[in-house]
Amino acid sequence: MYDDNHHEIVNIFINVLRKYNLNLNFEKIELEDFPYYAVKNFDRVIEAYRNSKLEDYDLIKLFNDFFEMEKAGTRGAIRYLLKSIQKDSLRYNNEQLFNSYLFTIMANDPRSVTKACSLIIKNNNLAKLNNDQVSLINNMLINNLKKNYDLEVIWLLYVLIETDNIKEDSEIIDPILRSENELAITMVLRKDLNNSFNEISDKYKPWILNYELYAHGYLSLKELEFKLPLKK
Repeated sequence: MYDDNHHEIVNIFINVLRKYNLNLNFEKIELEDFPYYAVKNFDRVIEAYRNSKLEDYDLIKLFNDFFEMEKAGTRGAIRYLLKSIQKDSLRYNNEQLFNSYLFTIMANDPRSVTKACSLIIKNNNLAKLNNDQVSLINNMLINNLKKNYDLEVIWLLYVLIETDNIKEDSEIIDPILRSENELAITMVLRKDLNNSFNEISDKYKPWILNYELYAHGYLSLKELEFKLPLKK
């Protein structure tokens, strides 16, 4: 990242998030000049595994190599690996082993949560989540709700929805509905995971959530117009 354009890039993110009533968590913003020599080294390691389907030993070695680089001070190594896997679709035999590494990364590297979530969803047809993994996602989701980390909450909830691991009686439904994360609440409504529509409608004013209630038939057009500052 160049020194003269980092404010512009941050502002782009802020403007995109505002469209969805989300906020950028400034405590987690960190601007780094990523060294080109590190990228070349990452690519060299990954390239060695691209031409064949990875056996367990190869998969373990690949992840461990990047864990060691991160541990040695090359920050961003794990994120780069996940991004490369997502882009190039490395082939491997043991989907459960692959998932276990993704969950290890999620538990230890908060910056990689969203990329790991994306890969878990992509891998879902080949490796179903076990109870411990679902429990970890639930705990992480609740912790991120408490910290107001909106993007992480949305991705973790998306994993639970896409892997069919969230039900009406799930322990995370109430914390989501009590939160200020309107997009997460909207996702819960779209999956008909809660019936507290009137309470939600009375609590929130943002158009995206009230429009969702209207689209599902829980608000009349007159009620929607009353709640939203529509110009006539």
